[in-house]
Amino acid sequence: MEERIEPVGISKAPSHRAIAVFFSVPIPMILAMGILNPSGSPPPLSIGIAEAIAAASAFFILSVLLFDRWLSTPAIERNTLREFIIFMVCLPGTAVVFGLFVHRDFFTAPFEFMISFSLIVFRGSAFRKFLSLARVPPESAKTGLIVYFVALTVWIGMVAYAIVIRTEPRWVECIFYNTYNLALAFLLLLVSLTFKPDATKTIAISTNRAFFGNNEITRLLGAQGLTILRTFIEKGNHLTCAQLRNCGEEGLCKVSACTYYRSIYNGILQLKNVLEVFELGTIEMPEEKSRVSIVGWHLSLSPGTRIEIR
Repeated sequence: MEERIEPVGISKAPSHRAIAVFFSVPIPMILAMGILNPSGSPPPLSIGIAEAIAAASAFFILSVLLFDRWLSTPAIERNTLREFIIFMVCLPGTAVVFGLFVHRDFFTAPFEFMISFSLIVFRGSAFRKFLSLARVPPESAKTGLIVYFVALTVWIGMVAYAIVIRTEPRWVECIFYNTYNLALAFLLLLVSLTFKPDATKTIAISTNRAFFGNNEITRLLGAQGLTILRTFIEKGNHLTCAQLRNCGEEGLCKVSACTYYRSIYNGILQLKNVLEVFELGTIEMPEEKSRVSIVGWHLSLSPGTRIEIR
């Protein structure tokens, strides 16, 4: 029976459904404005009220389910590109269809959906991992988020100015839309001010599986690399060829005459490459291969990296 190991760092807060509903508010809000038409400015709904309510209800349920999925599961962390494509097709794409066939105000919804989706991405570990791999300083990332907030706030201010000087014909509807956008801007400001890179990078390993955060890296390590990593931890981050093979020839065997050394060396090298790619650490090797049987290898983890054996 395959051993089950849960990815590290997954949490399911009970407020996720409420946040998903909040991110989906543009759908019923725009529908209500289209039906009530408080500013008395055209156009009316392009279809009947009953049909519009039925279609918008289905759209709203889809939006809540998708946002709840992205908030409460690691799906968006495991494959951000795939989930972004799903997002674009199901939410902004559907909103454009509604703008064409239900009411033109639905054309504003993709903009709000994009902000909501970006808030989820910015709070996730995949975004911080991307910044780490791209070597973007945390200060620059925080500055970029604040610039994003300022740009959004300026746009809201421009719409508000148009309402004040009465150049916006649907000014009542815009007040509702801008109030919601201000709430999104406030959330973006909170994310910007509280943004910080992961303080701890965790590798969780079991007998036959390994996870780095929410990402499974078993295939990257390979069976031998996983065994070597586990043995490193059990031996106190220092390992020799004899310890790995349990051959009892500590310091006595000759590397050039060992039939197993090449396979072990390749496994050590593969593990070293994976650790360095994810900036988790490295494996220190003696300059002279002939001294491996005496000196061995040393696992050197980067600051903030920890390994959990399950």
